[in-house]
Amino acid sequence: TIGDAFMVAFESPLDALRCSMAIQEELYAADWPACIDDLYIKKAHEAGITDIQPDDDSYDHNWSGIRVRIGVHTGRGNVKLDPVTQGYDYYGTVV
Repeated sequence: TIGDAFMVAFESPLDALRCSMAIQEELYAADWPACIDDLYIKKAHEAGITDIQPDDDSYDHNWSGIRVRIGVHTGRGNVKLDPVTQGYDYYGTVV
């Protein structure tokens, strides 16, 4: 992990996309408490966004729960020993 992020390496871009989709599908299918959604609506209103329609029939189906962005980068990174953690890490422009 890197702060609140994860960096994961895969054998192929297709494997990375499959994992990304599986994560999103699990999060989408989870039974999230309403307080998470209430927080998103509050933050949107604080930002001046007022066109959120939580009473819309599709809202609960499409927007309940936490929201996670997943990026997939392709290419060959450099693997180096991190002197601080004594673990290996990826470096380079594709990371």
